Amino acid sequence: MTDIFVQENDEIRIVVAIAKNKHGAIFAANDTVELKELYEDEALDESTIQEFEVVFKQPSFKDSVELAMDFSIGNEKGFEFNPVASRYKKITKLIKSWTLKDGEGNAVPATENNVAKLHPSVAGIIGTSLDIYAPVV
Repeated sequence: MTDIFVQENDEIRIVVAIAKNKHGAIFAANDTVELKELYEDEALDESTIQEFEVVFKQPSFKDSVELAMDFSIGNEKGFEFNPVASRYKKITKLIKSWTLKDGEGNAVPATENNVAKLHPSVAGIIGTSLDIYAPVV
């Protein structure tokens, strides 16, 4: 029988591939194959291609409700929704760990401060992947 209840140790694991092109622009995708296919015209520097994993807590219904409350801003016009801010909140609330390293090869902790420092292309892939595996109802 399928367990429909979220357990405390349930996780979502997302793989992200990144690379630079000859001009130093950063590109990101869900894996190395997709990265090469999506950006075949960008002359990716093969030596810069790397994959890393991001681990998130599987959100429960309660987590989804709390996140949804954070996503809406009320004003005189009604409610507004900022999808980029909602992804940031979702990532920072649910992140448990990642295998990211800095330019010198040192492990970087998965903290809200370090999430804020991510390149927008990398954060975008993490956020859209998390939206697929952990939709907010």
